[in-house]
Amino acid sequence: MLAVGNDRQFGTLCQLLDAPQLASDPRFATNPQRVAHRASLRAALEPQLVRRPATEWAHQLTAARVPAGLVNDLAGAFALAASLGLEPIVELPRPDGQTVKLTRNPINLSATPPTYRSAPPALPAEPTPPAT
Repeated sequence: MLAVGNDRQFGTLCQLLDAPQLASDPRFATNPQRVAHRASLRAALEPQLVRRPATEWAHQLTAARVPAGLVNDLAGAFALAASLGLEPIVELPRPDGQTVKLTRNPINLSATPPTYRSAPPALPAEPTPPAT
C-alpha cells in the first residue's frame, strides 16, 4: 500500500522506481493532477512495482520517508503486532483447565487498564449425526 500525499514523496517514489519521467509528466505534477489521472498513474506504476516483492518496497520506501506498508490478512496483522511487542493475544483459563486465546484490547489506559476476568463460555458440543 502506498500513501503518497505530497509532491516530495511522489518524486522520491519515482526515483526509487527508476521512473523519474513520471515526476515530470504534467499529468502527475501535483497531487490534484495525480488524482485526476489516477488510472493512467496506476498503469504506469504497476509495472515498476511488480519487479520486487512488496516487503522490499515497503522497507525501501519507508526508509526514504514515503508512506508504504504491507496489507495483511488477520494472521499477518497479529504477527506484525506481536513483532512490534504489542502482545495482541491474551490467554484466559477455562474451568476445564484449557485456555482460550482472545484478542487483547488495543487500548491501554494507565488509570483504567483493561481487565480480563473470565473466558467466554465453551460452545456446546455438536450432536453426533445418526447412523444410517
